[in-house]
Amino acid sequence: MPQKYGILHLVDPAEPYAGDEVTALARGLSRDYYEVTVAGPLPPYFRQRLSQRQVRWVNLPLPATSSLIGCGRAARQVKRLLDSKPIHLIHAHTLPAALTALLAGRGRQVPIMTTLHEVDGLTDQGGVGSWVRRRVIQWTLTHCSRLIGHSRAEQALLQSAFPQVAGAADVVYPVVRSTGRDRLYDVGAQRRHLGLHGAAAIVGILGFPAPEEVIRSLLEAAAEVGTQLPNIEFAIIGAGSQKSWMKQVAHDLGISGACVFLGNQRDVAQLVLTLNLVVLLTDAGATPIYGLQALAADIPVIAANSQALVEILGTLPAVQLVDPYDAPAMTAAMMELLETVPADDSEYEAVSATGARLRSEDVLVSLRSYDLHQKWSASPARGGGRALAAQAVLNRYGVQRLVREVEALYHQALQ
Repeated sequence: MPQKYGILHLVDPAEPYAGDEVTALARGLSRDYYEVTVAGPLPPYFRQRLSQRQVRWVNLPLPATSSLIGCGRAARQVKRLLDSKPIHLIHAHTLPAALTALLAGRGRQVPIMTTLHEVDGLTDQGGVGSWVRRRVIQWTLTHCSRLIGHSRAEQALLQSAFPQVAGAADVVYPVVRSTGRDRLYDVGAQRRHLGLHGAAAIVGILGFPAPEEVIRSLLEAAAEVGTQLPNIEFAIIGAGSQKSWMKQVAHDLGISGACVFLGNQRDVAQLVLTLNLVVLLTDAGATPIYGLQALAADIPVIAANSQALVEILGTLPAVQLVDPYDAPAMTAAMMELLETVPADDSEYEAVSATGARLRSEDVLVSLRSYDLHQKWSASPARGGGRALAAQAVLNRYGVQRLVREVEALYHQALQ
């Protein structure tokens, strides 16, 4: 039995959420039992957090797609890394990273675990190209020791599409990075950087690709909300190939001036801090995680009543589940959450001239009393549905829970 287990994380650059999960695991695993190495492109924020715990990071150019040529090229560099230090387990994040790990680890008795951040994208079928891709996916999945999905809905979808991997599929719910609004975060400056109106109420739209009927229903609801609440903007995040069609529909409905298309954003956890409301159209990709990030920042969420979103978000406060095809229901949910005055006096109630939202304690001397003679005296507990939702998210989807559950899978794989 080795003194320490060497764990190698392979990070797919195309998956924006993987950085949060890898950083949480690398920092949370005990250094007495594990020596962690992270390989793959990472933004500076995650590299800094890894260096704070003296976690080794290697900038390997891992592929963003499951191309055999690209993965084979990257596998040669991963193989050199495996030759340079003892690695007892590889944890790949997304399918291309798993394929790279399998090619690099041929001839080695190294278990490979894979977190599949987008299970629904693995089940597409049709055409010769899709048949070849499915064979590659099937080979990759069947050769992994364990497969991790973020919900029971993803687990069921994976087992239905690939019955041969049913025994290897596990569920580990996602982790939420605690990124509350602190006093150094300038919401107004961030909004200006994104091209959003500083003093408007901003509704963020996530969950693409989505069915056209769902998008049309949303835009019809947005048009109705805009007639009743004129000081409002809709930030569409990551529309991809549906962007041009959405622009045309928004123009036909007369709300193109209130829609801002932000494209793909690498750090949605920071972007949601600029929003007043988040709408999740589907459970595609990391959409449920973005909903959790919004709730952790005290931002209310409207979510489609899909199986994965109901499973992950359904029991949390400050969440409204609606039929995404029902425009009147979407309109009513947006109106309710945008017009509701938070019960908690520490919620944001005003917007400064620069666009930065202010709390009541930012403009008043004090509304509370403290025992200054009591060392480390805690402030009173926050109330209100949104604060309760934030606390519930951090309790249920925090780092300690993720580390505990993944470490248990590591122990099983290393037996």
